[in-house]
Amino acid sequence: MRKAVISLLLAVLASVLSFTLPFYREQTGVQRSGEPPTVQARHAKLSSVNGPSISYLLAIPVIIAGMPLLLLFRAARIISAILPMSCVVIGAASIGLFYLPSAITMILAASEKSA
Repeated sequence: MRKAVISLLLAVLASVLSFTLPFYREQTGVQRSGEPPTVQARHAKLSSVNGPSISYLLAIPVIIAGMPLLLLFRAARIISAILPMSCVVIGAASIGLFYLPSAITMILAASEKSA
């Protein structure tokens, strides 16, 4: 049960970091004759690029990680171990790897015999 709680906390941490850290960088350069080149960089967060609906998508791994705390069955822990790991694999190119510690911890929680 303790590992399931740790997995939930890690999923919450990954979602909060994904929502608050700037992941996007846009760089523009201007070259005018007779002047040195100027480069401007702009950083953006997920919510400013994808809109506020991204918070619903970031809540899905938290809900999946919290499922074994409500349903005290071993099957719920196994499902909660498989689903985040598949999300990690599918989303590895973007924010999927942030949920890897949560998925690994849930796998360890699912491997325990008792609830």
